[in-house]
Amino acid sequence: MIALAFIANGITSRLARLDRQNSTAAALAKAKEALIAYAVTYSETHQDNVPGYLPCPNTGFPEGNSAPACGAKNVSWIGRLPWRSLSIEPLRDSSGECLWYVVSGTFKNSPQTDLMNWDNNGLLEIVSADGATLLAGYRPENRAVAAIIAPGPAIGGQTRAQTANASECGGNYVPANYLDSSAGVNNAVFSPAANALSRFISRGESIDFNDRIIFITPEEISGPIRRRKDFRTRLDRLTRSVAECLGKYGELNGNPKDVMDHRLPWPTLVNLADFNLNNSYNDNSIGTPKSGRLPFIVDTSKTATVNGMVGTRLFTNVAIGPCPSWNLDDDAWYTNWKDHFFYFLSGSYTPASLKPTPFPCPSCLSVNGAGNYAAVVLFANDKVSGQSRNSIAEKGLISNYLEGRNSSSHPNTSGATDLEKAGSANDLLYCVEFDQVTHASRVFICP
Repeated sequence: MIALAFIANGITSRLARLDRQNSTAAALAKAKEALIAYAVTYSETHQDNVPGYLPCPNTGFPEGNSAPACGAKNVSWIGRLPWRSLSIEPLRDSSGECLWYVVSGTFKNSPQTDLMNWDNNGLLEIVSADGATLLAGYRPENRAVAAIIAPGPAIGGQTRAQTANASECGGNYVPANYLDSSAGVNNAVFSPAANALSRFISRGESIDFNDRIIFITPEEISGPIRRRKDFRTRLDRLTRSVAECLGKYGELNGNPKDVMDHRLPWPTLVNLADFNLNNSYNDNSIGTPKSGRLPFIVDTSKTATVNGMVGTRLFTNVAIGPCPSWNLDDDAWYTNWKDHFFYFLSGSYTPASLKPTPFPCPSCLSVNGAGNYAAVVLFANDKVSGQSRNSIAEKGLISNYLEGRNSSSHPNTSGATDLEKAGSANDLLYCVEFDQVTHASRVFICP
């Protein structure tokens, strides 16, 4: 009977421990689900924004709310899970403690990073019990964008005295009073530098460590976003819009306006020193390759074509400009996806070509062997096998964005390149041409 009682107590203890573990796991899973939903629907709940952003942690009053801002741009941050901002109840682990939360600086919503798209990587590495084996971060694409931590009961002298701003969860907002360290990794500490990696440890519970951790990878956010039909529609509409702005530029040349002058801006270089800033996408001088990234600043071309547009920004809603209907939502989507836009320019439509532009075009672009196009705008779709866009060097290679002839035809020296739609390329192509009678620009998906 004593032996049976001993066995029964052991079973009861194990069942109780399992129940506690399941309770904590359920809270962590619900928090992860809420954070992913927040990011996937961010553009719907925050006007003139793109999807993908995660909230700042709760760092004090008001309790449960995401902080209005957390640190400098691209700096990761730690605090309590902002349950109120996620429209959920305050989630607790089996010990009754509210959950903690770390957000990567490249995914937090305030201040926002410069490029939020499906190539964005997290800054959080998650290691196993040895403090070295990476569970998240063995590839840059696999680094975590967020970590949710169940702190468990206080251990090792942790002090969880009540503060005035924690009436619901209790305790305080000092990470070291809740999160533990092991194998040289401290879950209460993150790097204060921009774009720096921070490391967190996940291991089994012991007398000196009881954190439970779950993390979110970039794919767990970008995957659901990709699968949204309205997301692809929005990128298609953005590609059309930037191509239309390009065409309208060609209608504003000359002073006074010359309706026969349809010359278009020079492209931007493919290899830039900084891909984050809009102003880095500056058109180049005469002699530049006739292909590259789509320009944002067109000052060189504007001078060469005596263009009547106001200012030097190709994408802006000034009254006299190529994009009078450009709005804040367009601005947000372009800003975050600008590194995905490429541009091939016909040899007959460069700022250095003769005007008026001759018809039929002697040196124009074609797609799949057909057409005489003044320009083609390409949106680089998601990475295919062999492509990588993690470093500045990798982003400076057109082959990491475009495929087939769209890649190999750069730098389009002749200005009469034949580009590729479908086949070995998964790029989205919009063609630009000018009506020979009305001289108005026409933009359409390349056939």
